[in-house]
Amino acid sequence: MAYESKSFPEITTSMLEQLTRAVVREGLVFEPTKVRYRLNSGREGIREVVKVEGPVHGIRTPFVQGADYLVADGMLEWVDGGRRPDVMSTFEVSYLFGKPSPITDVNPGSVVRTIVEAIGREIEYLYAQNDYVYKAGFIDTATGNSLDLVVAILGVQRRPAQRATGLATFGRRKPPPELPPQEEVVLFDGGKAYELKRTPVFDIVTVKGLMHGQPFVFKKGADYALDGDSVAWLESAFKPDYGTEFRVTYRAYQQVEIPAGTKVSTFSRRRQDVKLFETTEGATLKKNVLGVWEVDVPVRAVAPGPGGNILSGAITLMPQPVEAIEFVANRAAITGGTEPETDDVLRERAKKGLRALGRATYNSLKQRIEEIDGVVRPVRIDEMPVLYSVEMGGAPVDLKVPGVVRVVVDGGDMERIREAVDDTRAAGVYVQVLRPRFVLLDVKVEVELDDGVGLGDVEKAIEDGVEGYLETVTIGETVIFGRLVSVALGTKGVRDVKGITVDALRDGVPSGSTRENLALGADEKPKLRKVSVSASGGR
Repeated sequence: MAYESKSFPEITTSMLEQLTRAVVREGLVFEPTKVRYRLNSGREGIREVVKVEGPVHGIRTPFVQGADYLVADGMLEWVDGGRRPDVMSTFEVSYLFGKPSPITDVNPGSVVRTIVEAIGREIEYLYAQNDYVYKAGFIDTATGNSLDLVVAILGVQRRPAQRATGLATFGRRKPPPELPPQEEVVLFDGGKAYELKRTPVFDIVTVKGLMHGQPFVFKKGADYALDGDSVAWLESAFKPDYGTEFRVTYRAYQQVEIPAGTKVSTFSRRRQDVKLFETTEGATLKKNVLGVWEVDVPVRAVAPGPGGNILSGAITLMPQPVEAIEFVANRAAITGGTEPETDDVLRERAKKGLRALGRATYNSLKQRIEEIDGVVRPVRIDEMPVLYSVEMGGAPVDLKVPGVVRVVVDGGDMERIREAVDDTRAAGVYVQVLRPRFVLLDVKVEVELDDGVGLGDVEKAIEDGVEGYLETVTIGETVIFGRLVSVALGTKGVRDVKGITVDALRDGVPSGSTRENLALGADEKPKLRKVSVSASGGR
């Protein structure tokens, strides 16, 4: 049912006109086969037709009495040759009828106007409710919860806000405390190494056993050695008799556990600016190849949303201290936090869902994968990425292998992604599913400041701006150098940008510094590691 929403001034003006002048705005539908239209109040005597309006070629137009229409005996009649409203459109006739009303005082503050405005406000609210209900039934106009209900018909749900995820490094500057020596009995079965139960092992004190049926004390370095957490028997050394027990007395370090759910946070003097994170799985402190006692543990933001996205080095505190842990830090940026899906994005995804009902297309494959929780949009799909070489005219020519599709997906459960691919792909098409290779970026920004501005006034804004831009760069896109310059130059307090350098790290190998656009491979995605800001000028 179509209707026309009316504003508060229109409502009150119409009511006051009817009360004081007996003006009626009557709506009639123009039918091409109908010439005369009876007015509802015509029997009470029409004193004057104030105006007749209606759409002509879609434009609201006033009609002229005598040229376009005539009024007689309570009926309106259209004149041959005159203008007429659009077919099946609604035109309005405003007219005076009956005797004039004795009500004359409609000035602001009068009793009549006060009552009319109060009623008009309620009617306006009713129109607004009707308008909301009407729009809530269509995908292009519904918003909020109403849109959720509309798209639910297609089995589509709004994606909630996502939590930022990354790694936090827990560690100690010194080895963990030593435990008292402990003896352990081990059965010798001819093996070369035997792992001890209490780890990590610090040192072996003694190893005793039977050799040729007699008690024997084996020598460290000559008969055995400590290999990680194991007793390793050396070649051409004395060993216990086969099938006998040997006793190992050893010292071990205290085992330091980081339990799942451990809280870590950033530092800020303002409580509301502190970002809180928690570990998603447990871990044990170990000595790495450099001899440092530390371990990387997956963490996620406690609160969903982009507020959990932080740069490297921001995590420094443990609100819940872990025994024997001396420090915590994040050596890479923690990213992936997003707002709940907006109405516009949800609306477009639902429309794509309708188009994706026709399977075996790239769009349907892309749509199915992007619906999986945790998948970062957009997903990159390349057709026939594999080349094979053939000889044509005596020269080798590279041709693409048909029937091969490469899909690069960041985030999401790989098993669910593969299920979606197998359910959607066309028969005979091979789909390669890859994770993006992250290119770690260190961005150095040198700016000149306005008078009275310090580095601390602009540093955070520049860091956030660089991070915000790089988060918009999708898989395989180019990092535009000019965008980085625009971010720095657009920061309040920055007079000029003296230089920006981007250092890229691919697979742990530096690929050099650049002051130009950084082209990424088809399966590469940028990830900010740190931003360094230096300044001259200012205060």
